[in-house]
Amino acid sequence: MSLLPSIVGVIGAGQMGAGIAQILAQRGLQVILSDRKYDIIEKGLGHMQRAFEKKIKEGRMTQADAHSAIGRVETAVSLEVRTEGKFPCEACLARWHVSSLV
Repeated sequence: MSLLPSIVGVIGAGQMGAGIAQILAQRGLQVILSDRKYDIIEKGLGHMQRAFEKKIKEGRMTQADAHSAIGRVETAVSLEVRTEGKFPCEACLARWHVSSLV
């Protein structure tokens, strides 16, 4: 039995949340990246894509590996993550009133 969760929910798709989601997806975990607005999620996905492109250019990652990692990231417009079988990770510390809801 693995001690790793099957799915990790990252709440907050800003630079920190997108970075967390990127590393988890690179390591082979399924990720649900969520935030309160889809445009924030799109920016986070753009951050991840640029990071992968940089790794590919430097020869530290293949295009296929980057494509697989992006494929492991699901998105949701919500500040709630279904926790059954998942590990929630909150990355919205910049706004205490949001963090307190999570």
